Amino acid sequence: IGEVSLTGEVKDVYSLENRLKESLAQGITKAIVAQKPKNSIKGIKCFAIDEVVKMLEFFWLRLIQMIYEKNTWN
Repeated sequence: IGEVSLTGEVKDVYSLENRLKESLAQGITKAIVAQKPKNSIKGIKCFAIDEVVKMLEFFWLRLIQMIYEKNTWN
């Protein structure tokens, strides 16, 4: 949850805590945000990033981890 600039920087958005609470009400338990909220919200885990590139790295690493875990069970 954030605003992305043309250079790929992820910026804070207004009323982040309210958005996270609404996301939780919709069943979302994880969120990627520009900056972690001041007050943690029980039930939702936040991952802070400041650039889109870091988000892509996070997803690639998670994908590789999932593939590795799947292949080790065979």
